[in-house]
Amino acid sequence: MTALLSSTTTPLHHYEGLNYLVRATDGPIVEIGPERGAITLPLARLDRPLTAVDIDAANVRELRRIVPGDVTVIHHDFFAFHLPQRPHVIVGNLPFHLTTACQSLLSRGRT
Repeated sequence: MTALLSSTTTPLHHYEGLNYLVRATDGPIVEIGPERGAITLPLARLDRPLTAVDIDAANVRELRRIVPGDVTVIHHDFFAFHLPQRPHVIVGNLPFHLTTACQSLLSRGRT
């Protein structure tokens, strides 16, 4: 697993840089907290399996409306979500108060 995480205080908004980092990896992409798709839409153009996991039902409805059909959008709490067993990339632009908890969870290798 590779994790590319950022907090909202230092957002992942430079899409060329983000895409460069993601292209250097293999496997499916899991995006944490996609909200309305600012990162999801550029990631969808990378032609890799992409799953976006958001806890907010309104965000999920909006995202399902705008993403390509091959992007999976899941309404779920990421902290209870089961990650793929094969190598994957996790991308997230997290709220500041969740960054440490998420990084800690991922560093323990939870799947």
